[in-house]
Amino acid sequence: MTLPKLNFHEEFMEEGRPFYSSLSSVDESKFNEWVANNFKEIGTIESFEQVKPPKDLFDKIIKGYNHIHGQCHYSAKAVCLLDRRFKYYTGFIERGDQYTPIVTHSFNIYEGAIVDFSRFDKDYNPISETWSTLPHTYFGINIPFEFVEQYRFDFFDEEAPRDMDPLLHKWFLNIKNHN
Repeated sequence: MTLPKLNFHEEFMEEGRPFYSSLSSVDESKFNEWVANNFKEIGTIESFEQVKPPKDLFDKIIKGYNHIHGQCHYSAKAVCLLDRRFKYYTGFIERGDQYTPIVTHSFNIYEGAIVDFSRFDKDYNPISETWSTLPHTYFGINIPFEFVEQYRFDFFDEEAPRDMDPLLHKWFLNIKNHN
């Protein structure tokens, strides 16, 4: 499967609201071209068990942040910051839902495999797959640790709200400003 031909700007603004509201200031055609040229298909899963992190690492990492399943943007960034072996990716999943086939999503890559902490509760149980519209095909772009680390302060204060900014807009601007 290849990257779907979509208006990514519109999809992210609509489906990913409010996390992508900052994209309203970005040129739509430039953003769409950038996504088309830089996002990669990472893989397809048939079950959340396929994206389960190793148990010992899961237990260790979730002690370092306020893990809440379903909080994909927050969890994937926190996991990356707590263990650099987990690469931070953000993008979307394509799924078998006729009404919302594209869902913005962040996840990690560990030892070449997709790992998705947001699909598991604090007790290491997968969330229900009943309404998940599997299979899911993951698409995204790696945002390097050094860039994510600039936002470290947003994660580890217990009083701070969970930071659900996927950093995609900031990474896009960073890349465009350096080209």
